[in-house]
Formats: sequence, structure tokens, C-alpha cells
Amino acid sequence: MLPLEKIKEVRKLLDDGGHSQRAIARSVGVSRGTVAQVASGARGLYGREPGEQHVGRDGLSYLPERCGGCGGLVRMPCLLCRARAHAKRKRAEDLLAKAMLAKKNGARCSDSCEGRCAR
Repeated sequence: MLPLEKIKEVRKLLDDGGHSQRAIARSVGVSRGTVAQVASGARGLYGREPGEQHVGRDGLSYLPERCGGCGGLVRMPCLLCRARAHAKRKRAEDLLAKAMLAKKNGARCSDSCEGRCAR
């Protein structure tokens, strides 16, 4: 649910005129659909009160937020970013293990890392 201040700001900008719905949505940080609903009267002036906490049983916020890493609208901490970081670490470990095994077997460095190392 959007904060009540944002909804009131949308209503104020609509009443002032001089701004397109797209510009209002961009400046306030809401969707164009929300602005259109407020403009048509389909959405009332209700919203989340300031300081109202939305915390689940696990102690984490259950309101979605924008992830700084992937940009997704997710419940933090972002599991997608954690999974991607884990996969990246796993690929690096596998590459290192492959290079170490090739070096142990006497292969040249370029054979095992395909030119990705500093040598």
C-alpha cells in the first residue's frame, strides 16, 4: 500500500493542473495507473499512515522494496541477488579447481584457463 502522503501529493498536483499524468507519476514515484485512478476517482485518498510498521512473524518487512542490485521489486533481502552471487562464486571456484588440476597434471596455463589468467 502506498503512503498516504504520496496519494495526497498526486491529488494536489492533479488539482493544480499544468502537469501531465505521466509527469506526475514520475515526480511522485508512483505508477501512471495510480495517477489515472486518483484522477478518475476510482481510487480514494487512502494509504499507509506514516510510521505504520508492516512486519511479519519472522521480523522482516513484508512490503516489497526495490533491490539495489537487480532492480526487482522484492521482499528484502533479495534472494535473486543472493542466488546470482552464489552461482558466480561457484563458477569461480570451479574454474580455479580446473586450473589447479590442469597445472597438477602438467598442462600449460593457457590450456586450462583459455587465456583468462594474467600469464
